[in-house]
Amino acid sequence: MRTYTILGIKFFGGTAREAVDEISRSGGLLVAPAAPSLINLCRDAEYRHAILESDLAIADSGFMVLLWKFLPAKPFRAFPGLST
Repeated sequence: MRTYTILGIKFFGGTAREAVDEISRSGGLLVAPAAPSLINLCRDAEYRHAILESDLAIADSGFMVLLWKFLPAKPFRAFPGLST
């Protein structure tokens, strides 16, 4: 499973279909933290713990994905935001 770590969160790096297949096969907690919520990671310990301990995280922020494209890293997909 391809993942990309941003702010300590391991985001899923595949397609929407692959994300559905992965969580259907393995089960667990799927999260889709949006940019406004990510701001609270440093202030809200319970939220941070829930996000960091999730089984599968998918990007819900098209803006975050767009910024990530400008960093020296491989691009990944946002669901349902911008496709890469």
